[in-house]
Amino acid sequence: MTTSVFEAADLTDGMTLGMADGGSVTIKKSGNEITVDGAKIVASVRGSNGIVHVVDAVILPAAK
Repeated sequence: MTTSVFEAADLTDGMTLGMADGGSVTIKKSGNEITVDGAKIVASVRGSNGIVHVVDAVILPAAK
């Protein structure tokens, strides 16, 4: 979970996003495919307080 709201169209290749747990993830974009630390965004759902990007894999925080 990030601390900001991003539409899929706003995400750019190589972008790094800060996460609520203090970690970060890297966005990769190739054509219409967008991945977050290797997990492909397969859908985006707008909620009342932000956007949920549904991915095809589990993204775990880095080990501390």
